[in-house]
Amino acid sequence: MDKKAKERVAIAKDAMAWAKLGALIPITMAYVNPIDGKIGNELRENTDYSKVQARDVVVGTCEVCALGGLLMAKAVRYDNVLASELLDTPHTKLSEHFSLDQLKLIEYAFEGWRDGGVRADGNGMSYGQPHPWYHAFPDTMDRFLAIMQNIIRNKGEFVLTDLPA
Repeated sequence: MDKKAKERVAIAKDAMAWAKLGALIPITMAYVNPIDGKIGNELRENTDYSKVQARDVVVGTCEVCALGGLLMAKAVRYDNVLASELLDTPHTKLSEHFSLDQLKLIEYAFEGWRDGGVRADGNGMSYGQPHPWYHAFPDTMDRFLAIMQNIIRNKGEFVLTDLPA
């Protein structure tokens, strides 16, 4: 494995561990959402957080999507994510490790989207057939862990077609 692949595996292992400990709560339609709303407001409003590393800010338990979980794990492991960046789209920071195509595939699998962003949750935003990962793992925690395991098993690559039976 090359250096970037090893980094991706380490980030996925960390995200999986944090989720199992209950620090990350996988949900759809959120990147990083601190359970304590005061912390989220503080991150949005305090301009000092644009100069502070995320790992130095106690955000507590967070609701996250798959990309948000990877971002939180990256923030702790590599100390190069600013606190103010936690609430933004994680693609920019994660693209230092994952290709944009990989990030899209991870997002599609977790959110239950087909190409083009079709949601599969029956929320009024749903049409067409949901992504097979959504059916295979209807529970968001199970789906989150399966995605992280896929990245680890495939040596740092998320393989969409490697859907565990």
